[in-house]
Amino acid sequence: MPPRHVVSLAAAFALTVGVPAVTAPQPPAVDTVAFTTREGTWISLDVAADGTRLAFELLGDIYELPMDGGRATPRLTGRAFQSQPRYSPDGSRLVYVSDASGSDNLWIAGADGGAPRQLTTRRRALMISPAWATDGRSVIVTLVDDTGPRAAEVWRFDATSGAGERLVENTNGPQPPLISAPAPGGYGAAVSADGAWLYFASVTPRPYGSRNGASSVIMRRPLTGGPAQPVALEGTLPMRPALSRDGRWLVYAAVHEGVTGLRVRDLRSGDERWLVRGLDRHELESRATRDVVAGYAIAPDGESVVVAFGGRIHRITIASGTDAITPFEAPVSLEVVAPLAVPQRLATGEVPARRLHHLAVARDGRLAVSALARIYVATSGGGMPRRLTRTERPREFMPAWSPDGRWIAYVTWDEVGGHLWKAPPDGRGEPVRLSAVPAWYADPVWTPAGDSIVALTATLGAARLVSTAVPAEMRVTPPPDARVVVVSAATGGARTIVSSDGLRLPHFAAGRLHLSSPAVGLVSLGMDGSGRRTEATLAPSLGRGYFLRSPDGRALLVQAGRTLLRAAIAADSTSPRVIAAADATVLSQATPTGVAWSTDGERASWLAGATVHMGSGAASDARAVSLAIGVPRPAAAGVVVLRGGRVIAMRGDEIVADADVVVQGERIIAVGATGRVAIPASARVIDVRGKTIVPGFIDLHAHLGVSQELLQPEWTGGFANLAYGVTTARDPQAAPDIFAIADIIDADGVPAPRIFSTGPGLTLGEGGTGNFLARDFRSLDEVRQAMRRYRDEYRTSYLKSYLTGNREQRQWVVQAAREMGIMPTTEGGADAKANLTHAMDGFSGNEHAIPNAPIYDDVVQLIARAGITYTPTVIVAFGGALSIYRLLAEERPHATPKVNRWYADGELYQRSQTRMLWFPPQDYNDRDVAAGAAAILRAGGRVALGGHGEVQGLSNHWEMRLLADGGMTPHEVLRVATIEGARGLRLEAELGSLEAGKMADLVVLDRDPLVDIRNATAIAYVMKGGVLYEGETLARVWPTARALQLPWALAR
Repeated sequence: MPPRHVVSLAAAFALTVGVPAVTAPQPPAVDTVAFTTREGTWISLDVAADGTRLAFELLGDIYELPMDGGRATPRLTGRAFQSQPRYSPDGSRLVYVSDASGSDNLWIAGADGGAPRQLTTRRRALMISPAWATDGRSVIVTLVDDTGPRAAEVWRFDATSGAGERLVENTNGPQPPLISAPAPGGYGAAVSADGAWLYFASVTPRPYGSRNGASSVIMRRPLTGGPAQPVALEGTLPMRPALSRDGRWLVYAAVHEGVTGLRVRDLRSGDERWLVRGLDRHELESRATRDVVAGYAIAPDGESVVVAFGGRIHRITIASGTDAITPFEAPVSLEVVAPLAVPQRLATGEVPARRLHHLAVARDGRLAVSALARIYVATSGGGMPRRLTRTERPREFMPAWSPDGRWIAYVTWDEVGGHLWKAPPDGRGEPVRLSAVPAWYADPVWTPAGDSIVALTATLGAARLVSTAVPAEMRVTPPPDARVVVVSAATGGARTIVSSDGLRLPHFAAGRLHLSSPAVGLVSLGMDGSGRRTEATLAPSLGRGYFLRSPDGRALLVQAGRTLLRAAIAADSTSPRVIAAADATVLSQATPTGVAWSTDGERASWLAGATVHMGSGAASDARAVSLAIGVPRPAAAGVVVLRGGRVIAMRGDEIVADADVVVQGERIIAVGATGRVAIPASARVIDVRGKTIVPGFIDLHAHLGVSQELLQPEWTGGFANLAYGVTTARDPQAAPDIFAIADIIDADGVPAPRIFSTGPGLTLGEGGTGNFLARDFRSLDEVRQAMRRYRDEYRTSYLKSYLTGNREQRQWVVQAAREMGIMPTTEGGADAKANLTHAMDGFSGNEHAIPNAPIYDDVVQLIARAGITYTPTVIVAFGGALSIYRLLAEERPHATPKVNRWYADGELYQRSQTRMLWFPPQDYNDRDVAAGAAAILRAGGRVALGGHGEVQGLSNHWEMRLLADGGMTPHEVLRVATIEGARGLRLEAELGSLEAGKMADLVVLDRDPLVDIRNATAIAYVMKGGVLYEGETLARVWPTARALQLPWALAR
């Protein structure tokens, strides 16, 4: 039997080292996924010099195949992902790309896979389409260095020493902001037969949001140096040049009316023609980590081209265009880590506050915080916090102690808007409202005399302009018309001190009023607005942030991005102090949700999760006090029966034609044929004859757009999704305040889906924004340190690994998640190679579409057998024009009264009409992506629904429709939208089907979704946790009737 050479991924053996304070790690369970396939997806191949055999890649292994076809022999296998093989000119060696070192690098092995050795040693890079120089002494490759701005450069590496030199730099501008695009620059290098010329494709990605597509031009330049010149060719978007050994033929990929094919040019005569059309779609709309077109080869005799498409290997005769299939049978045997799966249960009992906000410290050390949108008071030693007020509404935020400790000022925010208040801290007196009309209020602080309160305010209408996009320091920018006002604590009379102009956090220090913003730093001024001067700014290396000066004026707290710093400043300084990293002490890197000084300026305090940290020096010296705050969890009471409906239970194929669904409290207690189910005499019966009942929909990829700081759980994302049947949603990348919103929904019984989230996506870089925690991890321990925040502060069971670096770094994420009981989902950002390794490495889920479309049996079997949950979000499928563009134009959601009801007046029109880009049908690939998802599901895989928040609520139904358009039956679509989503969350014991003991989450439909999945929008009722709502208006029907109060921003 020919040798099989196994290349092991170094990281796979470096992930079982335990560290203190972390659960002792267990080696990951590694399964063998074995099958035989006769199809392959994105096969890059090459033909040996003697023309008798070819090498090709399949699922990260490299195979050898006789030119006439047959059973392929694995040559390079193992945990590493090997791809893009190329024979040396004499046929004795293979160069290929492998991540065996943890990152893509060039490797060279014998033609039989023997004696593999690493040629390059890049830590974090992509290597694309290696090609030999004609003398076999060097290898030319596209290199994308991921340690800096993404750019595709053509490099040459010595085949013996690995010494490299750049041949072609990127001249096509910067990487566009959308990550699902190729890096700009040179791809697919090829050397002319005489060794004199270097050919390559120069690629410029599509500008984000533009109808103008990507461009590609084939260039050539002398290999010894000199300017590159475009090659005049007849084809559109010429890509991936290949040259025959006799120097006669130039073959290249091109596009005709949206269809990719190969053209051939006779370099002697200049004649050109199509050789073959119907190749698999190019990757000009993807990350192209294995080039924009899969590797193909001109046979050594120059008479044919060997190319893979349609899942098969084809041999195309150049003279006639005759297409002969080269059949293959590949034995696949992959080591696959079992996906992380931690069974979950829905929380019961008290709703705990996972996040505290807006810390205030009194002169005597007492604390005040906002938790669950209620203000609590506690001692600095901890103890049992108690409510400031006895009211459930309005919601309370941003407490501020009066100098004498007798009052707490605070602001409120709810459906009617906001107000400024004061209340005695013992909780016995009635709160006093100081403002007269609803408005936006923030950041109250008492004047030193204690007779007035300084705060920010803006008109209610302007509050619409407060963005839900939040920078890393997690503070919103005030509305454009915001003012800094001083309000009498006795009468509520107010006067304007100055316009805010983005300034926030008013506070008093060294006898002056101070304010801060990331744009200007720290400024001070008099109470009449005069005498403004800049007190401090941040050095450029620290970025931008907010300042809080100590009362004595001698120290600063600086929140620079996610980091809280302490620095000294002269109390009588009159010139700006520029704070550099060397001047400051790091107190926290966990994005505090509240910071405060003690009255004497000696001690700083800050919030992280549900913990108050207090210290006068370094973070290691700080004292931590956990505040256990919680409120009773409301639950439905009584028994209700939905009688006579047709139940699609999602327990296999079970359908009950005339059923009673009996709900007690929040749980289903029985589902069965009418008249055969015991019903308590006290039950209320609701007639649903002629209707269809399905489980509540589960959106596993919901971007909900929640508010920050002034938390409001009554909002578009909550209302619209519940009204369209989504009873459970997971936001796979959101600012941390989504956990607070989720807790308030649970605590207050707000009509909104049950929300889970990953919190900020863990991504590659430094710092990040509110939705990202960016790190360039250098070790497993660094990943563990970052992930403790998710376990201990966010208290979430889910994590989003968003392009976290090379494969070794991604595997560290999986291992740290395994140790902490967290389930990581991930996405490749239109990188099919990354998608495949996600399935191999134990990620729980993979978000977004695999950009190769269609996919064939090899990928279908891997994804299905690996057990990863695939959420394709077909509505924004990678690899082609986004189907959301077409849907917005065809469906005109702003003209649908139901969905428009949940948006502010004119907002949905504005959001949708600006994205109506027209593309011809062949530019879309959503049907192919959906067909791939259907094939995975039918092969036993896990596929979940994800609406991506494109149009809240409605986009989930568009996603269902797209899955059906790709070939899923309506029942399969419902399965994806219900029980498969529950399995993805590992909540299948609680959610996803209609059966006794499960949560009473269901949707009552006026029309039959099994006839047409579009009927799933005909919603009569939605029930979440036993509470029944009217589908059009969300008026509550059971257990008590109540009309929905729309927030001011949604009221017409």
